[in-house]
Amino acid sequence: MLKKHMGGAVRRVELAVLDAIGRAEFPRRNRAIDQLIMLSSSPVDGTFRIENLPKGELLEHFANSLSLDASELRYGRSWVPIHDDSPGQP
Repeated sequence: MLKKHMGGAVRRVELAVLDAIGRAEFPRRNRAIDQLIMLSSSPVDGTFRIENLPKGELLEHFANSLSLDASELRYGRSWVPIHDDSPGQP
């Protein structure tokens, strides 16, 4: 979904973001995650970070029990690359 909404602006994603989203409860999971990413800011350096997610009430509107602090403690600033699924890419 990150590639879908942000294209080439995102080449990596922090593990803390994936962990927080994976552990949170969403009313309509796929749609809520899609909207959450759509309302996020684009990363400056190509890494999608916790700071790029919407803030405050907007974030709480999409997800219940989204624990960004706990996820950041677990993974710090570690990230993983986002694989490009387009044809002709390894």
